[in-house]
Amino acid sequence: MNDGQLRQALTVMGRGAPRHPRLTGVLTEVSARTGARFVEAAVTVATRLEDPRPLVGVLREAVNENGDQAVNLVLAQIPDTTLALAELAVLANERALEAHLLLPDRDPAVTAHLLNRLARRLRQLGKPHDGLIAIRQSFDLYRRLAETDQETYLTHCMSALHIASLCLSDLGEAEAAADHAERAVIGYRGLMAARPDAYASELANSLNTLSNRYRALSRHREAVDTATEATQLYIGLWDSGHETTVMHDLARSLNNLAVHLRATGDHAAALEIVLDAIDLRRRLADHQPDAYLPDLASTLNTKALLLEDIDRKEEAAEAAAETIEIYRRLAMHRPEVFLSDLAMALNNGAIISAPVGLTAESLAMAEESATLYRELAIRDPGVFTQDLAMAFNTKALALGRLGRTEEALETINASVEIRRSLLPTEDREILSGLGAALANLGVRLRSMNRFEEAAANSEESVAVFRELAAQEDGYRSRLANALNGLALARASLGLTAESAAAAGEAVAVYRAIREDQPSLCRRDLAAALTNLAAAVNGEEPERALGLLEEALQLCDPVTDAALSGEILDSIAALRQSGPDDPADTVNR
Repeated sequence: MNDGQLRQALTVMGRGAPRHPRLTGVLTEVSARTGARFVEAAVTVATRLEDPRPLVGVLREAVNENGDQAVNLVLAQIPDTTLALAELAVLANERALEAHLLLPDRDPAVTAHLLNRLARRLRQLGKPHDGLIAIRQSFDLYRRLAETDQETYLTHCMSALHIASLCLSDLGEAEAAADHAERAVIGYRGLMAARPDAYASELANSLNTLSNRYRALSRHREAVDTATEATQLYIGLWDSGHETTVMHDLARSLNNLAVHLRATGDHAAALEIVLDAIDLRRRLADHQPDAYLPDLASTLNTKALLLEDIDRKEEAAEAAAETIEIYRRLAMHRPEVFLSDLAMALNNGAIISAPVGLTAESLAMAEESATLYRELAIRDPGVFTQDLAMAFNTKALALGRLGRTEEALETINASVEIRRSLLPTEDREILSGLGAALANLGVRLRSMNRFEEAAANSEESVAVFRELAAQEDGYRSRLANALNGLALARASLGLTAESAAAAGEAVAVYRAIREDQPSLCRRDLAAALTNLAAAVNGEEPERALGLLEEALQLCDPVTDAALSGEILDSIAALRQSGPDDPADTVNR
């Protein structure tokens, strides 16, 4: 059997083994007969199988039995990024390091290199703590080597700082991760100043990582600027003839830039950029799904959120569904890596599905997301507790839409309790989550006629978002939404003037947002105008009528049919009552 025939046989048996376990025994027999040739062929085949676990299990045994030769074959052939062979990559790198450390006259540069490579593989396997230990050892060795030979080893120091930043981020250490990323960027800038052609890719990569660290700290404008610089560097490399080598990095940089632009509220630019990223990542995933399918899912998730932001609900739901489907497949084979991604995709899917009438499906997704995050938070509370609070908030919204008020109240109270346990903090994401949960709690209490409690929670939500919006324009829409809720709570208490003040401010904020970006907050402004009309119609019926007519012009006759109907009813009631007999209108 030649090498081509061996690969074909392994492909056929590898595809059948998940459904027919006896084929695993046949694979073991083939491995025993072909030895190192089996290892070489199986590494190639495994990355092409939908479920490679039986083949990978036999491959792992073959590596154990064939010693250094098999380890060297794996290290030479295994892709830089792989899901199927992630565990095998760690095993091979550990074996190589163990063998090297037994040498009496081992080279510290080789030790540092092996530790660096092991750290990368450990992080890919979902073990950032172990990866951080390895990369810190690598950095210490490279730093000592650089003291006598900067030209050779300084770049390796920067690489180690970059990997350490990634591990720290995975562990929830946002400040430390940003510090390491900044040090890596400074180092690469120095290296690129001396040799511009040699370090453009490394600097772009470190800038990309730094942009994500800034986003984690809610430093969104800095994140945009940093990702923009990284993207420009990659485009320069692409234009100079390196399309194949930089395609993956350019796609990642475009996706990051889109995420950061969304955080600043520039949804139109973000959507244009993310569509380019999806085009590149589909091409990569079609060619090598084992390496690039997770990246495609991540970018589809970004697309779904952006489409939802600009009221393209049906398209958003389609993108969200594809995201969930991909992450579910990935999590089935690698739960330790992709369970959190699936939980996030389900949470987003629950939010996006509700406006297109999929209320039952929305609740099912929200419940599954909350269940997954509860499991993850038990295992790693420092990383996933905040996500669990987010999932409870989404679940409460879904329960409320189905009229399950008591369950919704219990769930949103749990979310608020978790958020409060994280105070005091200056973390904008935590504070934003608290503001959203308080706003949701206000809605639930209002639906139960507990109006004073509803108003108190709405006022606290407004206070949170007012402070955040003063720091970052991206929070203005959330401030306006909180003001809308406060207007309704005050109206329920009969505080007409106070309700009008809150609704008027919400309208002003939404109008300011739409002046900057006309595609945003269309329906939200219509609802706020309706609330303001309800608050002023007793004293100013003509103004109320004008506000309602403006709101009606903003409504989409298909997607906003219910709101349009309520506005039309309110307009009819106002016109029928006349100026001497103002009627109450519907509060939104």
